[in-house]
Amino acid sequence: MKHLLCIILFFCCVVADAYERDELVLMLSSGKAQKIEESLAFLNQQAQRKIRGKAGQEIDTILKPARDYLAPYQEYLLNLNLPEHPQAVYLLGLTPPNEDTASQVLSYAKSGGSESIGLALTALASMNYNEPNTKQLIRDTINDTESSQNYRLAAEIALKWELLDLIPEISRGLQSDDPNVQKASASVLKRFELLTDEEITVQPAAAEIPTSPPAEVVETTEELPTVEPEVKEPAEVKAVEVAEETPEESSQWWFWLVGTLVVLGGLAVVVRRKS
Repeated sequence: MKHLLCIILFFCCVVADAYERDELVLMLSSGKAQKIEESLAFLNQQAQRKIRGKAGQEIDTILKPARDYLAPYQEYLLNLNLPEHPQAVYLLGLTPPNEDTASQVLSYAKSGGSESIGLALTALASMNYNEPNTKQLIRDTINDTESSQNYRLAAEIALKWELLDLIPEISRGLQSDDPNVQKASASVLKRFELLTDEEITVQPAAAEIPTSPPAEVVETTEELPTVEPEVKEPAEVKAVEVAEETPEESSQWWFWLVGTLVVLGGLAVVVRRKS
């Protein structure tokens, strides 16, 4: 009797799962945004319940129950317009990884801004799908430190996939102006050292080389006004006129002098006689 009940119960679960799957498929392919969002929310909820793991387990082992559950819906998720339904990007990361899924997620990353890149990186990390285009997205995100959250996520993926050639790019994060980028870079580099048993030397940032030649230095010599020395003409020297005494004037002078002395002498004699 117990065996019969177990068989009946199992059969009912199978029928219920089939009915649920059909209902979700109809909602995903309905083309109606509200029904699609409701089905995505339900799938996300069920997938999260199936993710159970322990520390140290491989990600594929942890996600296997969720992948098995979402595998029947993978085709329908790929047919959705991902920019309109970004929740589907995260669910694609939980489906069995393949080239088509990774290509869709990478296309979504290029279609938007930092939020699209962050969600795409989360999906790629869950897929654990390491291929050249995925690696290039990780490299570009590490070199562009605009979003510290995306930088941390990309650096964590590089560490998990042991992308040792990205260590120089990650080390440049230590020189970023964003303290969150510096912290994420230091944390990942320390774990890379534990992984490789080698000390990582941080390369200094390359000096920026100016692309345009320096402006020519034009030496300007200020022409000083030429001052012509003033040549002062010497004052006109007037010749000293020396009065020349003619011999005639000289003789007249002596004549008057002698006459005067004679008159005075005569007067003196007269005065003396009277006395």
